[in-house]
Amino acid sequence: MNRLKHLDDDAALGLAQHDNELYLWGLKQLSPGVAAALSPHRGDLFLDGLSRLPGRVATHLARHCGKLHLHGIPRLKEAAARALGSRTGHLCLRGLKSLSPTEAQLLAEHRGPIYLNALEITDDVE
Repeated sequence: MNRLKHLDDDAALGLAQHDNELYLWGLKQLSPGVAAALSPHRGDLFLDGLSRLPGRVATHLARHCGKLHLHGIPRLKEAAARALGSRTGHLCLRGLKSLSPTEAQLLAEHRGPIYLNALEITDDVE
């Protein structure tokens, strides 16, 4: 479903019933309602087309219990880091380029593997 550009709440509820991986790379944004509808999905959830993650959307996605792939997100705000830090399971943020110390602390609360392949480490930590 890589060409899927828009998803409404009802369609997301239907897709959430799928037992295996759900590839939704074509989605560039998610409403909180769609995120809530997708959260019960049990398989891996690929949302690599997203480039930003509002806190309300992250709060719903944090309830997802399968692997969560958000490789298109280059930066997290505190609300999103707090929400993702509350989840359990694999979290793939391979496109994340930077984190503030506060965001890093919030994300560190996450229980499970976190993949941060693009994160740039600097020595200017106080």
